[in-house]
Amino acid sequence: MKLQRGTRGKLGEHLDVSKPINISLEIKGAAVYDYTCFGLDADGKLSDDRYMIFYNQKNSPRNEITFVEPYFEIKLAELPPTIDKLVFTASIDGKGTMREILFHKMTVAQFGENILTCELVGKDFSAEKAIISLELYRKKGEWRFGVVARGYNGGLSDLLRDFGGEEIKPETVEEVPQQKSEKISLKKGQKISLTKKNDDKPIIIENGWTASGKDYDLKALVRYRDGTLIYVRSEEHTSEL
Repeated sequence: MKLQRGTRGKLGEHLDVSKPINISLEIKGAAVYDYTCFGLDADGKLSDDRYMIFYNQKNSPRNEITFVEPYFEIKLAELPPTIDKLVFTASIDGKGTMREILFHKMTVAQFGENILTCELVGKDFSAEKAIISLELYRKKGEWRFGVVARGYNGGLSDLLRDFGGEEIKPETVEEVPQQKSEKISLKKGQKISLTKKNDDKPIIIENGWTASGKDYDLKALVRYRDGTLIYVRSEEHTSEL
């Protein structure tokens, strides 16, 4: 079924909401485009930043939402009741506006079949650098969809701010000759970094001791996103649990 900007309807009339669905966003143009899914509460706010799924965070806590660009796999039945709306956005990284794109296509699919589609072209936009493409939201106990296709001139930062999130601004530091270990913040619900990560860059963790006449063993337990546990101990020995 082909949709137009402003189209709304009941999702359950077109597919099985108890089964996984796939949302794909595609833009053809000269710029670099990023895609994000915001999981919002009943007030339309990002009250849990673990439900902002994008290039720096590709899975929600229980994998209800996973992202392998340009596809989001959604398990609506497994979302917590605190997530009332899913907002799918597209934004430009760098120069350019949505007016300059060749086309923007959004697709809702299930079991390998495209169920709902919408395609727009550059003249449908103006100076936007980020747009809300599609929304899935709860209403009277049912999941519904809406094609928005309107946006913000300020890009992804404006989207995040509008949803109540706060961005971590990159800090400017002087270059030092020695290699520094990378710090990781475990604090949740505060700020989100929009700076793209280099997945190939290693994270260095340092530990040590000074005690004359004593020897110690250093051990670590590493947990991956998929739940795999790796036990690391001395002499570079690793084993999977």
